[in-house]
Amino acid sequence: MKRMILITNSFPFGISEASFLRPEIKELMKEFDITIVSRNYQSEQTTFLPDNVKVLRYNSKNGYNPLILLLQTLFSAPVYKELFSLAKSKKLSIANIKKVIKYYMRSLHFARFLRPIRENIEESVVLYTYWNDYSVMSLSMIKKDGDKIVSRAHGADLYGRRENGFYMPMKVFSNIKTDLIAFISEHGKAYFQNCYNISARKEVFRLGVGEHKLSKPVQNGVLSVYSFSYIRDLKRLWLIAEALSKAEDINIKWTHIGSGEKEKEIKEIAKKLLENKSNITYCFTGTMENEDAMRLISESNFDVLVNVSETEGVPVTMMEAMSFGIPVIATDVGGVSEIVTDGFNGYLIKNDDNVSESLKNTLLSFYRKSDEEKDVLRNNAYSTWSEKYNSEKNESEFVQRLISL
Repeated sequence: MKRMILITNSFPFGISEASFLRPEIKELMKEFDITIVSRNYQSEQTTFLPDNVKVLRYNSKNGYNPLILLLQTLFSAPVYKELFSLAKSKKLSIANIKKVIKYYMRSLHFARFLRPIRENIEESVVLYTYWNDYSVMSLSMIKKDGDKIVSRAHGADLYGRRENGFYMPMKVFSNIKTDLIAFISEHGKAYFQNCYNISARKEVFRLGVGEHKLSKPVQNGVLSVYSFSYIRDLKRLWLIAEALSKAEDINIKWTHIGSGEKEKEIKEIAKKLLENKSNITYCFTGTMENEDAMRLISESNFDVLVNVSETEGVPVTMMEAMSFGIPVIATDVGGVSEIVTDGFNGYLIKNDDNVSESLKNTLLSFYRKSDEEKDVLRNNAYSTWSEKYNSEKNESEFVQRLISL
């Protein structure tokens, strides 16, 4: 069998990556002896793996000498090349200089942890990181002749956006030695190609989810909608509350699955806008294990998933919804249009200043459709999952590509 070192943020600990990596690891184990290096050193293990999958935990605070790392960083040619590139593009600022220095220091420290792991493997290795972040730079520092570096690229590790100051540090220098960048969407691939001149192979390998029992909404006159995400600013959950506050003609039940740093704030907004609306009920489930969330979706018979994010890749929550045959209403951002086809398996909302109004109108329009029209949307949603987001099919194709490198 070939050997692999797999870098994750948390898997198999915690819950944030479990729904992504559980199906993928099943396929990887068929072809690779795997050592997982998780950057989560605090959470309990939630996914248990066979004995032939070795799991190590990296603690970024252990052995961290900031003075030594800073000196190494200040004498690093890639750092000065990056700063020169920033100056040339008129993006040089104190904030961005700090980002570059912090990024390179983290890369050096992580490489120091990874190097003995790599040294203990005699044959060539597939060095695979699930995120296109500083771990790619670290892998480039430990790569040996014959090794292949592979990185997935999603959204938070790819797009320059408001919350990161529209700057992702050292993308070019991190990926100089990368052999394959696997994007989850065509949009992500096109964005990367437009922003960075890198010779690495760039291919699209979609994520996927398993099959679920088809949902059949209860015909009780109530439109049952749900949202599913971390509660943070870019998810813009207040826009859902605003839209529902304007929908006075129908009864709507809104369920949000997930929690986050803005949970208290969003609950206060929802209370202010919706508490006195007799036609609206809502609830926040808080954090849920993926299996529990899937059970809730299966048992709740939701009519539609709503997503009004400011930016997205191709959300796994949409794949999961469609595996149940649930249509999706979402803002047309990032790679969303690759999974949601307007009028076919859901509806796209223009991402402008009128999102809440557009969402309200779309929900009313959906509610008033005949049962036959809704069934067509549900069947189309399921066929989208079957053809494009079936995890067994997608992960098998990805693993075969890794073998061929």
